[in-house]
Amino acid sequence: MGIFSKLFGTKDSTPAMKDYSFIADIAAFITDNDSEVVSKLRECANDPWAYAEKNTSRYLQRGVVVSDRAANDIDDICWIGMIDELEENGYLFPCDYSEEVENIIWGLSQLKNYSLIESYTDDFEADDDDDAEEFVHKLNSNLKGACICMIDIDSDSYELIIASLDVYKKISAIAKNNGYSIITL
Repeated sequence: MGIFSKLFGTKDSTPAMKDYSFIADIAAFITDNDSEVVSKLRECANDPWAYAEKNTSRYLQRGVVVSDRAANDIDDICWIGMIDELEENGYLFPCDYSEEVENIIWGLSQLKNYSLIESYTDDFEADDDDDAEEFVHKLNSNLKGACICMIDIDSDSYELIIASLDVYKKISAIAKNNGYSIITL
C-alpha cells in the first residue's frame, strides 16, 4: 500500500485469498509427512483452481465441474483435494453407511498406517448387523493410543482414516479452526 492510500484510506479492490495451507498440515500429520501427498496439497493450497484443473476427472467423479468456478466453492475444492490425495495414496478408506463390516475391516487393513490398530482388529468380534458408524464406534472403544476418524465432507459417505490419539487431537483442532470437522465415531 502506498503512502496516499495509507493517508486517505484507499483500499485494494482485490480480496485476499484464504490461506489453505492447513490442508497440507493436516495431511502431513496423517501421513507422517509423506512428501508426495504434502507436496501435492501445498500445490493445491497455493493455487486451488490450477490444482483442480489438473485433476478434473477426480472432481467430475464427485459431480464437480471445475470449469464452472461460479458454481464451486474454493473451500470445497481444497478439502476434497485433501480427501482424494489421502485416498489415492493409501491413507483414507471411503465407505458407505451400510457397508458390510468385513469390507470395512478389509478397507482399513489396506491403509498404510493400519499397524496402529492391527493388534486390536485380530480378535475383535464384530456384529454383522452393525452399520459403519456402529462398527467403528465399537472398534474405537477397544483401541488404545489410536483411533479411526472420519473426515466430514457433508455426505453419507464415511471418509475413514487411522490416527494416533495425539495426531487426532491436532488434526481435529486444525480442521475446526478452519471451519471443518474430523471426528471419531
